[in-house]
Amino acid sequence: MKKILLSSVCVVCFAIALSVPSSTQAAADREEMLAQIQQLMELIADLQKQLSDARGEIREIIKDGLSEGMTHEDIREIQQLLATDYEIYPEGLITGYFGNLTKQALKRFQKRHGILESGEINEDTREALEAYFEMKNGRYVPGQLKKFEIHQFDWKFSSDKDDLDDYHGHKVRVCHNGKTIQVAKPAARAHVSHGDKIGSCDGEEKNKDDRDDDKDEKAKDEAEDAVAEAKTAIEDLEDFIEESDASDDDIDEAEADLNSAETYLERAEADFEDEDYEGAKENAKKAISKVDDGYEALGSNYDPETKSDAEEAIEDAEDEINEAEDLIEETEDKDLEDAYEDLDEAKELLEQAEEAFDDGDYEEALDKAEESLDIAKDIDEVLEDSDDVNDDDTKDALDEAEEAIEDAKDAIDNADGNTDDAEELLADAEELYEDADEANDDKNYAMAKYLAEKAEEKADEARFEVS
Repeated sequence: MKKILLSSVCVVCFAIALSVPSSTQAAADREEMLAQIQQLMELIADLQKQLSDARGEIREIIKDGLSEGMTHEDIREIQQLLATDYEIYPEGLITGYFGNLTKQALKRFQKRHGILESGEINEDTREALEAYFEMKNGRYVPGQLKKFEIHQFDWKFSSDKDDLDDYHGHKVRVCHNGKTIQVAKPAARAHVSHGDKIGSCDGEEKNKDDRDDDKDEKAKDEAEDAVAEAKTAIEDLEDFIEESDASDDDIDEAEADLNSAETYLERAEADFEDEDYEGAKENAKKAISKVDDGYEALGSNYDPETKSDAEEAIEDAEDEINEAEDLIEETEDKDLEDAYEDLDEAKELLEQAEEAFDDGDYEEALDKAEESLDIAKDIDEVLEDSDDVNDDDTKDALDEAEEAIEDAKDAIDNADGNTDDAEELLADAEELYEDADEANDDKNYAMAKYLAEKAEEKADEARFEVS
């Protein structure tokens, strides 16, 4: 359409040239010539208006894919628009070529409108430019506009009451049909004109606030736990240093690590008071790391998690042993001598666990405590079931133990390496099986079942030893 109109203008201009009187036509009527010129000027004005209207139609859409290094008529139109503001495009070159000057001008334009400053004609930039062309119907002449009408786009979207800016980067939150969406800033104007509201929908904003509160509370709890853990670790290291028989140099190094840990703890506590929960957690972790360095300087393999696990296992073993002792008083008339002996073993293991814990050997303490706990649990089970176990239960337990013993024998016979440990475990299993069978003959079903299960466990250990 643009080419047709321009061609029409050229034809008219050529007609004017032909209509100008030559020296041989000097006698022509002057008034007739002026009338023709007037008519032609009116025609040109009308064609210019049509051309301008046509340009306004196509300006509503800018060609896709315009990028640096290209030459295009749309780039020329964009340059004309940018040049209307000296602060945006001070060079004001209208060439149609997308060079570095145009890119810098676009960056200034993007900055003013809250769009990502890339210097590229991306989706948001395109929408903003097209909005300007739409308002002015494409009629731009370089230097004609003194200032962009940026108030049309530079809104501070804060219609809600959370005092938060509702756009993230160059996007705007809009409540559209009851659902919160994000759109480019220029597009937000169209949404508002159709009745949408700037900001999150009321219900969603409330839910978001609730989620934020839960998140903050969780961060606070995590920070509080981290600070408490660091404080406990520092206190433990202090006690460990006092009781350590390490060299003076090693103790000095450990004390230096302790001082560093205390410094980090102070920072963590300060961060917590300032509600900087992430900072509190980070400094608490650094404090614990320095505590670990202190133990390492003293030649200890301290591990806070292992210590905690050992402490918990010791408490559990104590509870199970106490429960077993209570049950023993209730079953004095039962022949459960083997269970009583095992209870003594559990107590001895618990004492060893406590000694290792006091010495700072938390791995050893954990192993002993768990072993004591397992024995105590088995004893509690047999004592609790002493009145309910019958000969069928015992027979099933004996059959399973016998099968496990046979499997262990086969595994040992087919093993290539040393089988001494496995054979010793197998011997224990066979002895337990005999005791279980004897208890069954005496109709002491609870003890028979208990011993048969222990025999099965020993047989499984023997088989695993050579697997």
